[in-house]
Amino acid sequence: MRINTRRKKWAAVAVVTLVSVIASVIVTVIVVGTLDPQSLRPAIIVPLLVAPLATHWGAERLLEIDKLNQQLAHLNRIDQMTQLYNRACLLEKLEQEPEEAGMILIADIDHFKQINDTYGHDVGDLVIIEVARVLQRSSLPEGIAARFGGEEFVIYVPRLDLEAAEFRAEAIRQAVEAQSVMIDGRKLSCTISIGIEIRQMQENVGDVLKRADEALYRAKAQGRNQVVAARRLARAGKSRETAQARRAP
Repeated sequence: MRINTRRKKWAAVAVVTLVSVIASVIVTVIVVGTLDPQSLRPAIIVPLLVAPLATHWGAERLLEIDKLNQQLAHLNRIDQMTQLYNRACLLEKLEQEPEEAGMILIADIDHFKQINDTYGHDVGDLVIIEVARVLQRSSLPEGIAARFGGEEFVIYVPRLDLEAAEFRAEAIRQAVEAQSVMIDGRKLSCTISIGIEIRQMQENVGDVLKRADEALYRAKAQGRNQVVAARRLARAGKSRETAQARRAP
């Protein structure tokens, strides 16, 4: 039995104590060959004194081990700087929800290298942390946010169509643009570029992330601090192909 709560600990103490008493009585009967009170008294009293103490000690250790394992599992799932999910954890969660459609958003801090070069890596870390806080708030209550590495983040929000996803992404962009960190008494602001895509049910996560990343690249190429939807890029591409085909002789 897994000991992961106080209730289970005391249940284990009770069960082991009861089993110990029964086993002691059975052994006594086998060895002595009788059920007289003089033989049964120590057969009952000794396990009643020993078993609860020993079991309680062992159960307490198992409870501590379970808590440590939970803390370790939490550390393995969380980015320590931002307290967002890490890349591996987010991908695992998305793979576990193949039936759930929704928005996948990739965001990247604009000109982050310039921030590091100008103000130092400590300030760069503060900017990452502040952006992460905005993304975390913006993903709740139904979504999840993760740091994918460096200054790149991913948000997943289920049950959003393209229009709702664009609205949410634009709100996130504006929220980041409005925040700032204090550096030597001055406010330092930053912006993010965003690429979004809608994941369909049963669709491979890697394929969706790739399209969202291509939309992010387009947002960067078009001047940064904007939202680009991969689906609209695809539609625009098809429209151009159709127009070219019509003009072809």
